[in-house]
Amino acid sequence: MYQPIYVAVSGTQHYYGADFLKPSQIVHLIKDPDNPHDHEAIKVDMTPIGKIGYVANSTYTVPKGCRGAGRIYDTFEHHVCGRCDLL
Repeated sequence: MYQPIYVAVSGTQHYYGADFLKPSQIVHLIKDPDNPHDHEAIKVDMTPIGKIGYVANSTYTVPKGCRGAGRIYDTFEHHVCGRCDLL
């Protein structure tokens, strides 16, 4: 049976904010291995907008019940789709 994995998106304030996000919107999680700040960075893109943030990867930004980028980084090749579920 399919078990959902929850992640938090951080850094949205540096792009477009989060007010436009709606439940069930599709997002794309894309590995960003050349990121100078985090070698396990996963950017969050939304078509046609582009980058809207990053998967949280710090004990300060990953909420309880969510997984950080480091925990899911090796679970997919380069790109995986996800769905917004707003909390």
